[in-house]
Amino acid sequence: MSEIINVKELRVGKGKTIQDGEAWHKTYYELVLNTEGFSPELVELHRETAEGYLNKLLAMPESNTPEPPLEFNPEELISHRWKGKTNPKGGYYPGNLDFGWDFADKFSQEVIRCLPLTINGYAFSLSESKKIINVKKANG
Repeated sequence: MSEIINVKELRVGKGKTIQDGEAWHKTYYELVLNTEGFSPELVELHRETAEGYLNKLLAMPESNTPEPPLEFNPEELISHRWKGKTNPKGGYYPGNLDFGWDFADKFSQEVIRCLPLTINGYAFSLSESKKIINVKKANG
């Protein structure tokens, strides 16, 4: 069992500055995460997830940048019971983080808005139809 660390709040912030002619435009986002009572591993998971989301926000054109989610729990993706390949009985074999999928309606809108996202070496993505979320081991 992991030890519990005494970090009540984790702040993750990222920004960028772009020059447009003579003017400079600064963009900065910060997420505040409640991590009270979390293990060191779970704090790191939340930090990595928040950083990935902020990178995604900063990569978007400003006019398309959505509001950050009010609450996003990466455990919703990490702990999910993923589906695998179709079995002969018409159901699905169990999937896992190395290869899995499930219908998008099984996840919160906050999670869906954050995709694509990489957490702890696993890549989560939303299909083009926006009806399926896939997970696989990230390259690299």
